[in-house]
Amino acid sequence: MIRLQNINLTSPEAIQRLANNHAIAVNLRDAFPHPYTIEDAITFLGLAENGVLGHVFGIYEDNTFVGCGV
Repeated sequence: MIRLQNINLTSPEAIQRLANNHAIAVNLRDAFPHPYTIEDAITFLGLAENGVLGHVFGIYEDNTFVGCGV
C-alpha cells in the first residue's frame, strides 16, 4: 500500500540512500548535487522543517520510505 504523509525528519540516511543516484541528479534542476551526501540530506530536511520548500511529503510503501515530493 502506498501512502503520503509528513516526511520523517529524523531519517536523513533514507533520503541520502535514495537521492545519491546519478540518474536522478541529471534529470533534476542543476542545483541537485551528485554525489548526494548525508549533509545534503540533513540540509534538505532542515529546509523542509522550516517551511522553506513549501509542503514536503514522504512517499511510503508498506511503511518503507521510497521517496518524497514538494
